[in-house]
Amino acid sequence: MQAARGVLLAALLAVAGACGGGDTAPAGGGAASPPAVPAPELPVPGPPAAVPDELSSPEHRRYQQLRVETLRLMIEAARRALPIGPFQQRIDAAARTALQDVSEAADRMEEIAADLRAALAAADPAGR
Repeated sequence: MQAARGVLLAALLAVAGACGGGDTAPAGGGAASPPAVPAPELPVPGPPAAVPDELSSPEHRRYQQLRVETLRLMIEAARRALPIGPFQQRIDAAARTALQDVSEAADRMEEIAADLRAALAAADPAGR
């Protein structure tokens, strides 16, 4: 444990020195550190683009809400160490279906969410 702390401390000191921690010469008598280079200016993102009308339909909104719900349920299932691979395959298939038929994809997501809820309930008999 002490060796790991020593390595971590050495790495932090090296990073601090590389980040322009000072312009003095190092204790070993080497040359002074070069001055720190400022970070480049990045553009500030503007407001999000308007959502096309076909993506704001009731079926698209339903599909998106169900995607968010299944994501929350998947996180909870993973937290409880339930097998989530089969659910992820079904979610991926529904996402591919959404490219052609968002209503069908929403129906599939609804089934997946129901199955995830059932799996979570079965894993927690206390009903948390």
